[in-house]
Amino acid sequence: VTAALNSLNAVKAQIQVKASNYQDAVNQAQVAAASARSALNSYATLNNFTNDGFRTCYSSPPIPGCAQFMQYYFALQSAEIALTTGNQNQSINKQSDDIQISNLNVTYQNALYQQTSGQQKDIQAIAAAQRSYATLASQFGVSVLNPTPEDFVLAQLTIAAAQRALDDTYIRSPMAGVITDVGARLGQNAPGGAYNSSGKIESLFTITSDGMYQLQCDFSLEDGLQIRTGAVASLTFVTLKNPVREAKIVSITKMPPNQDTPPSYRASFEITGQKDDIYPGLDGTAEVAIRGLTNVLIVPNLAVITKTGNTYVRKFDEKGKNPVLTPVVLGLVGKSTSQVISGLVFGDLIELPGKELSTEKSAKP
Repeated sequence: VTAALNSLNAVKAQIQVKASNYQDAVNQAQVAAASARSALNSYATLNNFTNDGFRTCYSSPPIPGCAQFMQYYFALQSAEIALTTGNQNQSINKQSDDIQISNLNVTYQNALYQQTSGQQKDIQAIAAAQRSYATLASQFGVSVLNPTPEDFVLAQLTIAAAQRALDDTYIRSPMAGVITDVGARLGQNAPGGAYNSSGKIESLFTITSDGMYQLQCDFSLEDGLQIRTGAVASLTFVTLKNPVREAKIVSITKMPPNQDTPPSYRASFEITGQKDDIYPGLDGTAEVAIRGLTNVLIVPNLAVITKTGNTYVRKFDEKGKNPVLTPVVLGLVGKSTSQVISGLVFGDLIELPGKELSTEKSAKP
């Protein structure tokens, strides 16, 4: 549009100059014709030529002065021809210039139309793209602009479902160990509680444990960011006679969301304490210390007695007898142990329900 308008304005300016030049040429031809006519008339008057001096000069015998008269006459004819030609050229050139201006006006109007039409098409294309984006966002469960792969909720759910379906094609051992017996033959169907030709398969494999046990627990995204591999943990198995076991985190995996659960961090715990009564399929819970103090005096929470806002423990005398209610000041309090700031020293014996226990040093209460 800008180029067409600039071209139109430039040609208009040029035509104004050309129109002035055309008129100057006509004016000069008019002046020349008038001058030639005046010279001819003056000469004819001075030399007594009649109105038909041209014919008189061609009579016999010739009249003196005809040669000069004929020169004036032909000069006038040439000037009148030049004037007529100048008027014709001016008219023709003006028509040509008008046609050029008209064509450039058409070009400019076409450019304006194309600009408007192109803008309308662009607006329509943007609207179509926005509708397409909204459709795809709805199909893939995206609710934010500039989404990351994690924002494709439906796709993540589909991937998680496909991963579960793939996982279901494998037979996975619930524990590490050695296969000592195989209860199925090649070609048999083996769903949960599978069947063979004579009846139900009691077990696909018999595995002897190598003594390594792990518990997997899921943590929220907020809690999962605070745990780390190698952290000490306390596992609780409520069905065991001695339910609390020591463990450590051996791996942490970010789990995608599925239809039933939000995204989480899955930690695998390896039992480092007593494990001779652990068996596959046992349910348990895990507690991980995410902050604590080192080289501090701790006591089990079971030994702490609270009365009227004060805390006490029952401390034995030097002979390990006669427990006495002793005030203590606690610091950091954990779920199973607490830090003792004052009131006890390392090695003091304190009373627990049903047993005696000495104070300890620990990395984290």
